[in-house]
Amino acid sequence: MSDQPVSQFDTLSLDSLTLSLVVSGFGVCTDEAVGILRRYLESKSIAPTSVEFDVSLERAKRYFAQGDAHLFLCDGEPCQQRRRFEATLKVLQHEAERIGCPISPTACQGPCKQAPVALLRVGHGCELFAQFVHRPDWAAVLDFAQRATQARTLLVDAGTAQPFRFDPVHEPQKPSAALEHVRFLLGHFEGAVELPLEQRSIQKEVVGSWEAGGRFLSLRMAATYRKTDGSWDRHHAFIILGPDDETGTLVSRAYTDGGIIHEFHIVIEEKRLMFVDRVPHHVPAVAARKVLTPTAQGYEETLELDRGLGVFEPYYSIPIHRKERSIAT
Repeated sequence: MSDQPVSQFDTLSLDSLTLSLVVSGFGVCTDEAVGILRRYLESKSIAPTSVEFDVSLERAKRYFAQGDAHLFLCDGEPCQQRRRFEATLKVLQHEAERIGCPISPTACQGPCKQAPVALLRVGHGCELFAQFVHRPDWAAVLDFAQRATQARTLLVDAGTAQPFRFDPVHEPQKPSAALEHVRFLLGHFEGAVELPLEQRSIQKEVVGSWEAGGRFLSLRMAATYRKTDGSWDRHHAFIILGPDDETGTLVSRAYTDGGIIHEFHIVIEEKRLMFVDRVPHHVPAVAARKVLTPTAQGYEETLELDRGLGVFEPYYSIPIHRKERSIAT
């Protein structure tokens, strides 16, 4: 290493990196981790002296342990790209004042596949959170941090933050938290709806299961369309839902018995799932979407149409009821 003092810019960079090292170790820095950081600094031409490095590391340790609680939000890559909420210094300062817990951005904290990630320290205990992509997800983490800070313990009800808790030791490959939003689709379901104006009815049967160790969810689906004259048409489809590697959002691919493959992104709005659907060939509309809403008995499937006014309105709704409780839930 060079004997020349590091510049002010490099000092700030060094402090950011040593803080992330302390955070990623939950306050403990192993010799191996320190060695890895030193080699990384050399590769980036940040060459502090041994004394400067040690001073920065001690400063990071003190900062990490300062106060009753502290929330450290990873601001490295790919956390910045995956999150869909604002996290500027001004916004973080406002949130910190609101919840009564300091919030500090850090360099990369390590588990990039779980991005975005953040570490909450309360007293001597630490809790890691991951995959809080959307604003409501981050709000759930902030709510947990606020309650834990007030109680001065991490032993508080996780509430809506539960899907985002992450244990890197016991679950290093945590399934996507986005899949928690589709858990209500697990099981065996049936439903039907009458469409008297069209003189037909729709019957549906759906079986939802975890796949590949809970990393994906599959839906086997059959839909029967019956007319009053007794004629009927039956279709089958196989659907796979999983997280997009880049954004963390849910992507679905449907395989139909007509040999067609449809791929679409799923929008999560509160507890509802929405995705683009095909407009029924006999209906004057410019766009269609399906909305799935969890219910106590299963879920409700609603087809909404935009008839050219830029507004989606319900066309029909099918109450889908669970036939039997699935052990997968």
